[in-house]
Amino acid sequence: MEQEIIPPTDSEQPSEKGADLSQYVTDIFQEFKTGRQPYEDKAEEWWNNFLSQYQDSKTWRNKEGEGNRSRVFIKITQQKCYTAHAKVIDALGPDTPFDFQCLENLDYGNIPPEVLENAANYRKKYISEYLRFIKFSDTRDDAILDATIFPAAIIKGPILINVRQPVVKRRMINGIPAEELDPSMSPYMVTLENVEKYIFETVPFWDYYVDVNAKSPKDSVGEIHYKRMLPQEFRELADDPGYDRDQMKLAVAQIETIKSTIPDSDDDRTQLKLGDKFMGYEVIKDGRIPVLEFSGLVPVKMLKEFGANLPEGLDDEEDVEAIVACVLAGNNFIIKANFNYFGYRNFMVFGAKKIPNCVYKNSIAGLMDDSQMMINSGARMFVDNKALSGNGCLAIHDDKINWQKTGSATIYPRKTFYLKGNATVKDAIENLTFTDTTSGLREMIQFFLEMADNETGIPKYTQGTGEASYLNKTAQGISMIMGAANVNLKPFLANIDANVTEPVVMRMDALFSMLNKYPQEFNIPLKAVATGTISLIAKELIVENMIKFLQITQNPQDDMIIRRRELIIQMADKLGLSKFVRTEREIQQIEKMMAERQNQKQIEAKPEISLEKLFERLTPFEQGQVLMAAGVKPDPSRLLAPGQPVPIPQGSEGQQ
Repeated sequence: MEQEIIPPTDSEQPSEKGADLSQYVTDIFQEFKTGRQPYEDKAEEWWNNFLSQYQDSKTWRNKEGEGNRSRVFIKITQQKCYTAHAKVIDALGPDTPFDFQCLENLDYGNIPPEVLENAANYRKKYISEYLRFIKFSDTRDDAILDATIFPAAIIKGPILINVRQPVVKRRMINGIPAEELDPSMSPYMVTLENVEKYIFETVPFWDYYVDVNAKSPKDSVGEIHYKRMLPQEFRELADDPGYDRDQMKLAVAQIETIKSTIPDSDDDRTQLKLGDKFMGYEVIKDGRIPVLEFSGLVPVKMLKEFGANLPEGLDDEEDVEAIVACVLAGNNFIIKANFNYFGYRNFMVFGAKKIPNCVYKNSIAGLMDDSQMMINSGARMFVDNKALSGNGCLAIHDDKINWQKTGSATIYPRKTFYLKGNATVKDAIENLTFTDTTSGLREMIQFFLEMADNETGIPKYTQGTGEASYLNKTAQGISMIMGAANVNLKPFLANIDANVTEPVVMRMDALFSMLNKYPQEFNIPLKAVATGTISLIAKELIVENMIKFLQITQNPQDDMIIRRRELIIQMADKLGLSKFVRTEREIQQIEKMMAERQNQKQIEAKPEISLEKLFERLTPFEQGQVLMAAGVKPDPSRLLAPGQPVPIPQGSEGQQ
């Protein structure tokens, strides 16, 4: 049962602590926030381009989109981002691509190679199944889409959570299976139990702060996750290890005091005017509580003043990795300050295209920012010019029309105009024709579409125009264009391998080893190697080489030197068709059935022989041998070879 945090009374208010640590963390937060502002402005533009939202600040003409002018938006940024996202997740596959390898600089001594191989296979299978259990691929796919839009995509973890989920158990009554006592009862039941899970989650770009001048996040003094929590969610932190309950009581009490002083919404229109830009009074907005989680270097002296548990022998002037949580309201109370015993920060940051010496990256949306603006402006001018040159403009001579009978000058079908005196229709109404200049606009739009392909490295392969249209009409042409996209996405995938796949696998491997999830003989130092880049570039080439190898080894004599079955299984795995391959057990059963069927055919193929007819055709000598083999003593005369004299029986001499 969750325990509610009750604000303390004045008589039991604990003394404020961690003031220096609070100032230290909030100052870093403000510096990071100021430095990130230019990237935040660009990210807002890229996000609007992805959503295909019209922006007054992103127009080519001063009066674009006003009045009767067009506000059409060409969704080229959205298309490119989704294409890059689809290509990358297709290359990675549904599971996390990685392998375990031995360390080059480590002597494994007397450990047999088969033990090392078994340890690598066991740990790979264990981690793969666990990542599948926590649905890590969904988190990774969301982060990949973020990386195509924003200057950075962030994944945080592993995070320990408790969730209630259904668990199937045997129904027992006093230790006896229920079906034995009552056959009508179901032998199984479903119960809800708390299950611990180590998960990974995506952090929105807007909620992540780091030193923009650092070459990488690990070179920054720290990393900050700014999150706004529901009150109940904030109170539940008290049950997590490492949080200071007294400090949380102080924070809750002060927040309640601040809320009571907030002007009534009927009297104050600030939030209505500012909308989403309103950050709230005392940074408290729509009832949520802002919490700043800092992970980075903190002076030992400040941690000791707060009362954090630290390893022995640390100098006060030394900086150590720590995790600090601060409530950004009122006096900015510190509610958590712990030494980071894991040694690594929980954040993993990656992007689509690198920017030298900068934490943030260039996204697909950012690479084509200018192209999107020019394509939109050209398309809007195209529509406006077509409307202007489409014979829809009229010049009306006001003094030659009887407006009392005609009414207004609005034009609609079956409209009747009454003219004055001897005026004709041509005298009263003239058709105005403007020059059609859309041909030049069409060329400009096409130019920037090609520019978007070149800038992003993701060419169109669903349709073609001009001289390149033939490429989209054959499977080979489409394969060539997709291959070109693969080459340009290789750095993107390499970034994911280095900054997501390998850190995730190594952290989970170390965690499971610490929790004794592996057999003792498999707790061997190994390193994780991501294979995503290899799968993107080499997959089609490997499959093509496999097909050629199968073709040149079709002779029966080659069966003794190649393992054809393993080759076909590997090919199906590379093509993502493993689910259509039979299991080893099914293959063995089929082989056994085929062997039995072959033996039966051989037995059935043997001709039936009549022994009676065969015996008559044998010589006496052969008949004697058959009888002896059957256990019958034949007449001795039948055992004589051809030409051998018949022996005279004993006692027959002298008898005439």
